[in-house]
Amino acid sequence: MIRFIGTIRSNQFLLLIIITLFVFSPFLHIIYQQYFVPPEIVPLYRSDYTRYDLFCRAVAQRIKSEIPLKKTIHLDPEKGPIPYYYSQWRSSALMPRGLTQCEHAIYMHLLSVLIENVFKKHNIKYMMMAATLLGSYTHHDILPWDDDVDIRVSILDRYRLQSIIIRELSSEPYSIIIMQLHNARNYDKVFFSWCPHAGMTPWRFPFIDIFYHDQNSTHVWLLGQPSSCPVPVEEIFPLVLRPLGSLWLYGPRQPMAHFEARKMRAIGTACFIFPYSHKYEKLMMPNFIYANCTQLKTVYPYVERICLTHRCIEYLKSDVRTVIHSNTYNYPYRTFLYAEKNKSYKAC
Repeated sequence: MIRFIGTIRSNQFLLLIIITLFVFSPFLHIIYQQYFVPPEIVPLYRSDYTRYDLFCRAVAQRIKSEIPLKKTIHLDPEKGPIPYYYSQWRSSALMPRGLTQCEHAIYMHLLSVLIENVFKKHNIKYMMMAATLLGSYTHHDILPWDDDVDIRVSILDRYRLQSIIIRELSSEPYSIIIMQLHNARNYDKVFFSWCPHAGMTPWRFPFIDIFYHDQNSTHVWLLGQPSSCPVPVEEIFPLVLRPLGSLWLYGPRQPMAHFEARKMRAIGTACFIFPYSHKYEKLMMPNFIYANCTQLKTVYPYVERICLTHRCIEYLKSDVRTVIHSNTYNYPYRTFLYAEKNKSYKAC
């Protein structure tokens, strides 16, 4: 009899649990739905994203403690990194910045690791190209409205470069990945494994694109598509160090020769934003955004230069008037495109 009563009580308790679950299950489902994250958008490596967040927080803390210099300085590659202050950043509504302060800092960090641990250590020559060189020439920085960095290396050093990065930089503390893209442009992407993906692609952002060139005794030319014109060797070498943000990077001896080879026009006068985002790897707007560069000089620092018989002096100015820093090249480089002097001129 006692066993029978115990059985009834057990069944009653079980029945109560079933009724409770039946009544409250919709609410439990709602609560679960609120905190459920679809697996396809969960990062595969949560620690990687934590490292990215920590890096950005460190940049934010650094910005809070910045004390910008109040005097003009003359730059010298022998003296090391260039003073740089994110706290002085401004953005134009006409042509907004393409990078956040953290993304820009990651580019500087990635470039510095490559320069010290690959290019310098293993004696591999590299140079800035395309919009990155243009940014150095006109702003001593990545173009404010640009969002990627392009450099180029001799095709003879490609395999060695790839091997060094894989062998020496792929593990901690660097965690750098190099990815070869097998397409018409035939180039490599380099990025930190702990950064977020660029859109739906397998690579991550920010990334550096490394292109390759070949040469003979007289000319240097870029490989892959779109093709560019061959440039006389003496207009490329010897390479010269140019400012890019807080770093010194090599560039061709005559920047205008490179711009001409790339069929670039209106250097420093017409500014435009590509409608494509490298961060999301997709078109963000239907057309280019154009502006007269003069309209942007009150917002973004801009380079002015004086070239004499034996040298060129560059001045980085903010608000058109204030000189941030200057640097000198002890040779006179060309400051105009040949097509500006001769409308019939063609680079190739």
